[in-house]
Amino acid sequence: MPLRILGFITAALAGGIPLIIVAMSDSYRQEVIAGCGVGALLMLVVFFGLKWSFEKSFNLFLGVLVGGILFRLIALMGTGWLVHRLLDWSLAAYMFATLYYLFVFQTLELIHFHYLRKGRQVDVE
Repeated sequence: MPLRILGFITAALAGGIPLIIVAMSDSYRQEVIAGCGVGALLMLVVFFGLKWSFEKSFNLFLGVLVGGILFRLIALMGTGWLVHRLLDWSLAAYMFATLYYLFVFQTLELIHFHYLRKGRQVDVE
């Protein structure tokens, strides 16, 4: 399956499954919408950092990649703690939506960097 088709399928799934969950249950609407928004925001921050570092050295790219993973992990734990302690929301619904969006956008990120790498030879220092 070509990567372009895989990218379109992944993008279609990005909006599809959370919308089905919201349509099925009115009681988890806030959690799913907030989780999707937080997941998308976390991935956008990391994506633009990776895109910036891709044009720089390979070591900087790897540093930003590992830093982005740690940033997502800490932000996920922090927002989960806030939802659990401060809001009267279902933690499972919020975390499902957030992790789902992180997974979907991670796949789109990999596809994007695959196409960038095809046009550039990476020299390891």
